[in-house]
Amino acid sequence: MSDQNRLLSREMLSFHRLYNEKISRRIRAIHVEALSQAEFLLLAIVLEHNGVQLSELITRSNMKKQQVNRMVNQLEEKGMVVRQRSAVNRRTVQLMPTEAAAALQKQAIAEIENELAGLFGQLDEQMAQEYLCAIQTINGILAKFPAGNG
Repeated sequence: MSDQNRLLSREMLSFHRLYNEKISRRIRAIHVEALSQAEFLLLAIVLEHNGVQLSELITRSNMKKQQVNRMVNQLEEKGMVVRQRSAVNRRTVQLMPTEAAAALQKQAIAEIENELAGLFGQLDEQMAQEYLCAIQTINGILAKFPAGNG
């Protein structure tokens, strides 16, 4: 491992710790009664793509097939997703979000944005701009990483 990769790894671990300590804990409790954090992740993937095959959901979530199957069953029972068979290939099942899922996501995003606005409101204008630029850069880099274990 190169020195740069080692430093990147250490900084990412530090970022992960600080994010969990300073930010994630504030939003974790939002809608806990509705869905688990893992269910929210799966639902967000389904909503982002307006439907996704189970195999793609497993890859993108980086979870075990059994975990995803169990949670998809729970999401289906809660009325958040429906399974649709492809007309072209009957073996292919597409997971589609329901209106209830879209409404829950909209409500959760509004609550999270309000919570984060209070946190980021503590920053002065220059610090907020620096944070915004940094997070946009990080998100751009992360978007280029392959999904799953790649």
